[in-house]
Amino acid sequence: MGKTYTAIDLFCGAGGFSRGFEGAGIDVVAAYDWEEKFKDTFNRNHTHPVFATADISAGISGKFTSGSIDIVFGSPPCQGFSDARGNRDPKNADQFLRNTLPIAFVNVVNQVRPKVALMENVAGMATYRVKDGLFIDKLREKFADIGYDMTYQILNGAQFGVPQERHRVFCLAIEQDFKVAPQLIHHDIAGAFSSPTKYVTVGDAISDLPRNPVGAGETCEYGVLLENATAYQQIMRADNPNGTIQNHQIVAKPTEAELQILRRLPEGKIYRSSRFGDRYVGVWELFADLLAEDERQLLYFLCQKRTNTQFKEWNDTRYNEGFIRELKFSRDTQGRFMYPEQFPAKEPNPNRPPQVILDSLVTKGWLRTKQFRDSTSGEGFVAYDINSIAGVRPMYMRLTRLAPARTIMTTSFKVKELVHPTEPRPLTLREGCRIQSFPDTFIFPDSKKYAPTIIGNAVPPLMAQELGKYLRLLLYYLEDSRDTYYLDIIRRQCVTSKKLRKKSPTIAPVVTLLNFLPRNK
Repeated sequence: MGKTYTAIDLFCGAGGFSRGFEGAGIDVVAAYDWEEKFKDTFNRNHTHPVFATADISAGISGKFTSGSIDIVFGSPPCQGFSDARGNRDPKNADQFLRNTLPIAFVNVVNQVRPKVALMENVAGMATYRVKDGLFIDKLREKFADIGYDMTYQILNGAQFGVPQERHRVFCLAIEQDFKVAPQLIHHDIAGAFSSPTKYVTVGDAISDLPRNPVGAGETCEYGVLLENATAYQQIMRADNPNGTIQNHQIVAKPTEAELQILRRLPEGKIYRSSRFGDRYVGVWELFADLLAEDERQLLYFLCQKRTNTQFKEWNDTRYNEGFIRELKFSRDTQGRFMYPEQFPAKEPNPNRPPQVILDSLVTKGWLRTKQFRDSTSGEGFVAYDINSIAGVRPMYMRLTRLAPARTIMTTSFKVKELVHPTEPRPLTLREGCRIQSFPDTFIFPDSKKYAPTIIGNAVPPLMAQELGKYLRLLLYYLEDSRDTYYLDIIRRQCVTSKKLRKKSPTIAPVVTLLNFLPRNK
C-alpha cells in the first residue's frame, strides 16, 4: 500500500480534517472554503498551501479530470442540523442554504468523480426531517443518482483516541463501479475494545500545560518534561518536544461575579439549578454560605416547580419554563413558607412569609421578575424565576481530569461554557486544541478572533488520521478489482483476537473503521 492517494477537502476551514489525512499519508491537493479568513491559518499549518476561496454550492474550479482524485472529503456547515440551537427548523434563506450544502458536496463529488467520498456532520443530521422523510435518506438518494453507494454511521471521537465525547455522523460513499457496498458498523464492536475508563482523559491531554495562561502573542514553557509526559501528550508534542507553547491564552476573562461561581464549582460538575442529578449543582448548594435556610428551600421549591403547568405563569415553548407568582409558593397555616428539607440545615430556618423571602432574593440578585395580568380579575401581578447567576441555564461546565471532555464547540471558550478542571477560568485555546487533538505545532496567527471557530468546528485531526488510514486500506483493495474477501478476513481477525483486546485502546479506532468494510454484492 505504498501508493500515495490524492484528496480534496471541501468546507475545509483551517483544516483539521486535512491535517489528519496528511498524517495518514494522503496528499491533500486542494482545499476549498468560502471563508477567506481561514486561508492564512490553513496554509501555515499544512504540507501544501492549497487553500482556495470558493462558493462550493456553485461547484469548484480546478483542472481535475474524472477519476484523477481518489478521495473527496469534507464537513459542510452544520448549524441547521445541530440540536445545540434549540430549534433545527430553517428560519431564513441563509439557514436553508446551509442545510443544502451537503447536497452541494454531492454535486462536487459528481464533478470530480473520486473513488470514495467521506462527509462529516453533527449527529443531528441523521434525524433531521424534511417534508417527505429524513434528510439523510435524500442524501443517500442523491449519491445513488450520481452512481455512488452511501452509508452512514455516528462515531464517537473518544473511540479514536481523542480526549472528548464527540458524536458525529460520517457518510461513506463508494463508486458503484467497484460493485461493493459500504457496511454499517456493528454496535457491539467499539464496546468490546474500549471502555470509558480506558479513554484518553482531559488529564491525559492537558496536565503538562502551565496552569496559568499567558497573554495574546506570548509563549510559555511546558510544565512537564517530554519523558514524563503521557503517551497522548507525547503525540501532541512530537514535532515540538521541549519547545515553547503558543496560543495558551483565554479568550475572555471572568468577572468577579463569575469568579465566585468558578471558585466554588466542584470538578466534573455543571452549575444548573433547573436540572437535578449527580452531575448538576444548584444555587442552594453552591452558595449555601450566602443564603438563609428558608431562601435555600424556596429556591429549591422554585426550581422543582418552574416547568410545572400548575405553577408557572409563562408558557415559553422554547425552553418549557415559566415564572411563579407569590401565592403559589407553599405555606403553613400561619402564612410562612413551608417546604420539606431536602438537605441538612446550615442554620436555623427563619421560615418567613414567601413574599419576604422573594423580596430578599430579588434584592440579593438571585431572582428575575416579570409582570403578568390575572386572566380572571384583570389585575396585574409579579412572578419570579431564577436568573443566570442562580443557574437557570447549563453554564459553567467544569471538566474532570478523569474522563474525556464534553464536546468542544465554537462557544466552548467563553467563561460560561467549559471550565478548566481545577482552575477558576475557561479553557485556553491550546487546551481546546489538545482536547480536539490538534498538535502543538498547529498555530493560529489571529488566534483570539478566529481560533474558537476553527477549533470548535474542526474534525479532530487524530480521528481524521484514523479515517484516512482506513480509506487508504479500502482504496488498496478497491483498485484493480482486488478481491475484498481479504478485508473480511481482517475484520474477523480484529473482532476475535484476544491479543488485540488486551492492547491499548488506540487499537479500537482501527477496529471501528474496519467495520465500514465493503461487502461483495
